[in-house]
Amino acid sequence: PSRLNHITCPDPSCSNRMAAEELGIDERATELLRSLPIDKQNLALSKLAQGLSAGKVKNASAYIVGVVRGPDLLDLDDRAAEMLRELPANMVKQVVEKLKKATDVRNPSAWVARAVISAKKEQPSIRFGGGGAIGPAGLDQGATRLLNSLPPQMQQEILGKLMMQGDIKNPSGWVVKACLAAGASPNAPTKGAP
Repeated sequence: PSRLNHITCPDPSCSNRMAAEELGIDERATELLRSLPIDKQNLALSKLAQGLSAGKVKNASAYIVGVVRGPDLLDLDDRAAEMLRELPANMVKQVVEKLKKATDVRNPSAWVARAVISAKKEQPSIRFGGGGAIGPAGLDQGATRLLNSLPPQMQQEILGKLMMQGDIKNPSGWVVKACLAAGASPNAPTKGAP
């Protein structure tokens, strides 16, 4: 059972302050937590309570800082979150900070997928998907090359649509078909990253 169960307060921000205090979160981490919307505060505190009850969290304040500054609260779908986890911690931080500063991002998951692709292009030693695939969602080299021949906005749109599909058995084939339908040419040079 969560340590939060007995905390009641009519004002959600009051309740979250009490919960933060109850869970041993220091003042700095509490201020950072309070900078979030109430629903994100609740999510962060829930994650902390779960971590504490499972014995996985030793320092509640450090954990909250990591959740607030990390990708946990970005509303990413599972595929985008998985792709983000493939990056080294310093690159994850860069992608997350860039997303938080970006304006008019309609699909954070597609944006993150594209940013991960760009980050991996800059660091070729990082492999995608842990296998022979070299692109996002297990795309092969040809599909990745064709995707990269499109403008960044179109790439994001295609990756977003791919991520929304849950049952695609051949992501590379699906992306090739979508790229060709979007006007990509197999011999076209690659476009810039977002």
